[in-house]
Amino acid sequence: MFGTINYFSERGFGFIRTTEDSEDLFFHVCEYAGDEADLIKGAKVEFQVGVFKGKPCARNVVILAGVE
Repeated sequence: MFGTINYFSERGFGFIRTTEDSEDLFFHVCEYAGDEADLIKGAKVEFQVGVFKGKPCARNVVILAGVE
């Protein structure tokens, strides 16, 4: 799936707004292998959907492009 980082906290978690249905999915910094400094609002990402505490979440987050 594809989306845009809608929010990222210095506490290590954030939300991605999906391109397909504009739903916000939770993600944790441990699901991103790159530099945490790249996780900024507006960055375009690709990810897989998983489950965390019974709810959909983003897994294996990859930055595609910075903020436009």
